[in-house]
Amino acid sequence: MTTVVTENCGSGTFKISETKAKWEKQGIGTNAVLLVGYGTVRHEVLGDENRAPTPEEPEKMKSIFRQSIRKMSSLPAYMLQMNDRGLLIEGYKADTDIFNPEKIRDNATYLDQHKYSSGIEYVLINGKITIEDGQYNKTLNGKVLLLTENK
Repeated sequence: MTTVVTENCGSGTFKISETKAKWEKQGIGTNAVLLVGYGTVRHEVLGDENRAPTPEEPEKMKSIFRQSIRKMSSLPAYMLQMNDRGLLIEGYKADTDIFNPEKIRDNATYLDQHKYSSGIEYVLINGKITIEDGQYNKTLNGKVLLLTENK
């Protein structure tokens, strides 16, 4: 499993779905952590002004996050008619990671590219735990998803 951690410079893009599509086109692994820069969303709402946000502006910032998450999860599931995926709802099949942003690190190097990242505490594949407390439990919970199964 490869996990790509990017945009930790503090000025990363919040356009998560576009970045994910770019990675997939380049053949980069699907396990990705895209850290939204600490000032990116704020800059989108406030521009270059150095001021406290108005009471309405934090809601605009939250809306940007909600839209980005939806574009990567429930919207593609809906478009592909995957009726039991794309949302974290009891009974749905979830593929998701739980990580500690303080501890997440890409441990791979140019000479040793197959080292696992650290800081990924849990990974759920198909709604079942595959990594628990940072350790792979040797279960194969994934499966190939065919569009014909959703018709």
